[in-house]
Amino acid sequence: MSMTAQEWSYLWDDDDKLRAIKRGEVTDQKLLLDIALNGNDHYDKSYGYVAIAAVDLISDEAVLAEIATKAAVRAVRVAAVEKITDDKALIEVVENIEKIDENVTVICAVLEQITDKDFLIKTALTDIKGLKNGWRIRQAAVYRITDEPTLKKVATSDEHELVRRPTVERITDEAFLMDIAINDTHAYVRKEAINKITDEAFIIDRAIKENDEEVRITAVRKINDPVVLTDIAKNDSNDHVRKAAVERITNEKTLTELSKTEENAEILYIIAKKTKVDESVWFKIAMSYKFRGYLSVLEHISDENHLISIALSTQSYGYHKAVTGKIKNESALKTIIESWEAKGIKCFSNEEIHDWENYSSHSHGWDYETQKCKKCGKQSDNGEWVDNR
Repeated sequence: MSMTAQEWSYLWDDDDKLRAIKRGEVTDQKLLLDIALNGNDHYDKSYGYVAIAAVDLISDEAVLAEIATKAAVRAVRVAAVEKITDDKALIEVVENIEKIDENVTVICAVLEQITDKDFLIKTALTDIKGLKNGWRIRQAAVYRITDEPTLKKVATSDEHELVRRPTVERITDEAFLMDIAINDTHAYVRKEAINKITDEAFIIDRAIKENDEEVRITAVRKINDPVVLTDIAKNDSNDHVRKAAVERITNEKTLTELSKTEENAEILYIIAKKTKVDESVWFKIAMSYKFRGYLSVLEHISDENHLISIALSTQSYGYHKAVTGKIKNESALKTIIESWEAKGIKCFSNEEIHDWENYSSHSHGWDYETQKCKKCGKQSDNGEWVDNR
């Protein structure tokens, strides 16, 4: 037997109400409609859990359409829309729903359900509600359309780039896409058009003539011609565009030649990982303040003069430690420490320096209890090293 409206009113806790609906204790359609339309206590008015549970038990599409336009909680309105299958009822929801911005989400849910092509085309081409975020409604309609003439019309006429962009994703006419890639006012849309185009000559042209960096990078990543890629990698003024070109180049001789003239550390690092380069290239990478891959770079540097220069120039604590561990020249270490102290950088104790120095080359280790090196017997005396062997 179904719970009455009076019995329902005795339930104060939303969890009790939710359990009552889930157990099938509420079957009266009028009561379920009232629950769905009005929400309940403070908690449920925010989230709609109880009202949505009531919607789940309603099958009459006219009732669901009423809930979709009038329910107090937006999530409940959306839940009702998702149960409606009749196109006529869905169109009535759009026509009758209140013109407020939060209902954009409800209308978008309608457009995901509806199959009426004419209504979808009309919605894609016109701002049917005049809402602030009405572009989302047109975008939702575009995603349901396959009619290319309509998609082309939207691509050239809609004022919002986030509506034009999905039309480009669905258009197959390459000549039309080329026009979009040149003339659309927004880089997002031009970039999407470039992604769809297969004509390499056109892509090369856009890689050179396009003003937006992201569009140019997208074009470069589609180029296969090694001569063009080399020219871009060597001569382009934009670091990110050159990087995209270098990432496409596989010829080791070309990469080696590029390493001799490139100044950007990140690009040099890509080159150095793809082909064998001189230590001077790794040194140039390490000396760049913009680059952060220090520790992996140090693996390729053994020249002590290079290491000293790096230690004197870097501001990285971790880098200090790694570099110092590879330097054997005591006089150089002293100079480095004095330089760090002058800059106010935390310096390492002689014990630490000795430990790093010997551990890396002789597998020595500092014993902090005896204050001696375990292998060579050196110990610290007031911060100075004394050889007690």
